[in-house]
Amino acid sequence: HEDFPVYLSSGTKTSNMVLSILILVLAVVSSGHGRPDGAPTSACSTLTPVHSGIEAQRSSSPYSVSAVRNGNKVKVTISSPVGEEIEGFILQARFNKDKSRMADGEFTERSGVSRTIDCFRGKKNTLTQVNPSPKREIVTEWMPTENLQDDIIFRATVAKTFALFWTEVDSPPVRVRSDASNAGRAQRRSFDSKSMYHDCFVSKGCFGYPQGCIPNTDCEVLLSYMNGDNGISFSMSGFLENGNYMAMGLSMDPQMGEDSVTECFRDGSTVTARESWNEGKSNSLIRELPRNSYDGYYSDGLTTCSWTEKYLKEANGRRFNLADSTYYLL
Repeated sequence: HEDFPVYLSSGTKTSNMVLSILILVLAVVSSGHGRPDGAPTSACSTLTPVHSGIEAQRSSSPYSVSAVRNGNKVKVTISSPVGEEIEGFILQARFNKDKSRMADGEFTERSGVSRTIDCFRGKKNTLTQVNPSPKREIVTEWMPTENLQDDIIFRATVAKTFALFWTEVDSPPVRVRSDASNAGRAQRRSFDSKSMYHDCFVSKGCFGYPQGCIPNTDCEVLLSYMNGDNGISFSMSGFLENGNYMAMGLSMDPQMGEDSVTECFRDGSTVTARESWNEGKSNSLIRELPRNSYDGYYSDGLTTCSWTEKYLKEANGRRFNLADSTYYLL
């Protein structure tokens, strides 16, 4: 899962328990290296591949993204003013005032050229290549699926070759206004997820992804925690596609390795909690948790998993004292 990690971090300490927190919240499916058929869904957040340690180019991008509104739709074109060909790309619509947030809308696919990805709770809201054959330009249309009136930019990562790619290739902002029919479609797909924010920063601590999402109650993943008589109660909620999971690891340092991991996996409407262990960058399943030790459910697009970690915990022969020691959550 290291190609396109999705993450959020914080270093705060809660007031009533000795637990430093650094969170790495995952909503990941299997991903490969190179991805000739386009980016995996785990690219949804950063749009940044990790090609065996190869970093993005820091030079000025030879590519550009244009966006032209046509009624309720926006025509988006990725091209190179200097004639460079495109081997790979990933494209999203984002808010101009907060470029870390995706704007909900659908891209059109072009047979043999591009395909859509369903990121987080949206449908067809990310576009990538079908194959790595060189292309002169990428042309698509995007239509908002929610009641939207805002300035939108289109952000792309564009690859010339496997080893040469540029990130944050942005279009100029374009003003988008969706019509009533689009708003109706979004309303039919909406769900009541507001309850997971209740008492955040009042009686429980909360961390959300993307950063800054909690005040707007529009997080894709939310982790909350609070002290109890017998341990620390955790609850993790996220908009997961079928076959995806969320995970949290308990660690003595902020690096992956020798970590006790709790996973919440969605299979259709069934949610299963599992215990696993990170050894280096490898993860090994230990067991499924007993069904009476956690609550897991899926409803209207939202996956929720709740469990309690005892203050004294053992995992893979390691002892964790959550009452008196400081740990990281990965």
